[in-house]
Amino acid sequence: MVIVEAFQRGIPVIAADINSGVTYLVQQEKTGLIFDILDSQGLIGCLERISQDPQLYKSLSRQSREFFDQNLSFDQFKSKLVHG
Repeated sequence: MVIVEAFQRGIPVIAADINSGVTYLVQQEKTGLIFDILDSQGLIGCLERISQDPQLYKSLSRQSREFFDQNLSFDQFKSKLVHG
């Protein structure tokens, strides 16, 4: 739920690749950044990239909000529920 709430506000997410639905939401270099679960240097690298590259942050922010609007908003959820 935290990822969905972040995307609603245009906040990209850094997440560990844990072989779950997380990678459906957090798409590498689209809606956020992914690192290997036990790779602390990978996490540090993601944090550095997103904090030092304003253009990357801006792009991820825009794309995460677009992903929310197209896939996760209440209207989209309702439409998919009603129309299949």
